[in-house]
Amino acid sequence: MGFMDKVKETASQVTEKSKDLTEKGKDKVEDSKARKRIKELEREIGGIVYVQRSGVAGAAGTDDDGNDAIDALVAEITELRNSIDDDSEGDGEDEAADDDS
Repeated sequence: MGFMDKVKETASQVTEKSKDLTEKGKDKVEDSKARKRIKELEREIGGIVYVQRSGVAGAAGTDDDGNDAIDALVAEITELRNSIDDDSEGDGEDEAADDDS
């Protein structure tokens, strides 16, 4: 194998590795956005539960005592967590280390 062939092969490997790293970076950004959204939804659920428990009357968004809203928020959280789990499969990283709850 000539020198130029080795250079081309190395350049090809570097390009492929760069593409892989770019994809992993994009996945991490998406996971981070999903985790942030999950935290927002959890806070929203907490607000609804607070309204339920404190007896604040006439609070907006508390149809059926807030249970329908909570169910919808829990469904969205579940969907987001599943998307994070799907993305993290196969990358060998421990996602529990990122959980700061």
